[in-house]
Amino acid sequence: MIFQNYLSLTSTLTLTVLLTACNSSLKAEFDEKTDYEKAHGIWEKQGYGDIYQLTDVNAKVYEYNSHSCMLSDVLTIEEAEEAIIDSFEISQGGRSAVITTAQAGVFPVNLQLRDALPETCEEDKLLETSDPEIAFEHLWHTFNDYYAFFEIREVDWQTQYQTYRPLVSSDTTDEQLFTLISAMLAPLQDGHIGLTAGDEDFSPEPDSQLEIDLYKAFTQQNDVDNFSQFAYSMLDQINDITLSNVSNLKHAGGEDEDTISWGTLSGNLGYLNIASMINVVTDGDIEDSHKEAEAANTILSQAFEDLKDTDGIVIDVRLNSGGHDAVGLAIASHFFS
Repeated sequence: MIFQNYLSLTSTLTLTVLLTACNSSLKAEFDEKTDYEKAHGIWEKQGYGDIYQLTDVNAKVYEYNSHSCMLSDVLTIEEAEEAIIDSFEISQGGRSAVITTAQAGVFPVNLQLRDALPETCEEDKLLETSDPEIAFEHLWHTFNDYYAFFEIREVDWQTQYQTYRPLVSSDTTDEQLFTLISAMLAPLQDGHIGLTAGDEDFSPEPDSQLEIDLYKAFTQQNDVDNFSQFAYSMLDQINDITLSNVSNLKHAGGEDEDTISWGTLSGNLGYLNIASMINVVTDGDIEDSHKEAEAANTILSQAFEDLKDTDGIVIDVRLNSGGHDAVGLAIASHFFS
């Protein structure tokens, strides 16, 4: 009996040692892999309809929805390492990942490892978007599956389909399709939507009152033929007039060192002018939202130190052109502990 127990214990110890050695070997083998090799598989970008298929040959990027799927890009391993893998943080279990670097901006994007491609992404079922009807259907379903603001924008997306789908046929030209889709998107009034076809581009962003006023002023003069040139000139004049009332004026940010300005107004008020949420770094690397946010934090820390003895601060973003969410949050963080 004692001998049998000894054999059982010996077998258990042997098995444990073998398993431990095996796990250690697998871990060592995994650790030796490149980041790209560790990420081999099919990853779904949750909430966006993007799928990355990473193999030892290349990386394929798919755009899919509940109706259809299209192959949007094929990257070399080197391109994928820079564009995708460099931004991955894979979970310990290897079934999920998070994009947390500049490509994702300030909000982490979750990915899940799939066992296989969606059925519609199989090679024999991929879309050929040269057909206008197929292209229309794919775009409509993509918005239907992933766009989150129909209710806020008070747009009935089904009604948009019923209105514009009958106008699209196999004979619809690219120009006609672009016009129809633009009209379908227009009621969303969302400046973060962009439609591009060749040299044509469209965004359903509504004109602000400032833009309306600038265009009215443009039509009432004959000195400048280009509206953009006229508008930027007028905005510069408005900004110069505003800053002329600021004492102890300082500037920083961007290659021209003028993205953020601060100083004091009468009545012991501080003044902070933020012209943009982008172009804060001085080295021109404006696509890296984290570097931009760090630069904004550094500048704002100095600005608030200079303005700490004022009775209040006016934050002027009237002419702010937008930019990175990370920069906006960096600014807001100075007002909350």
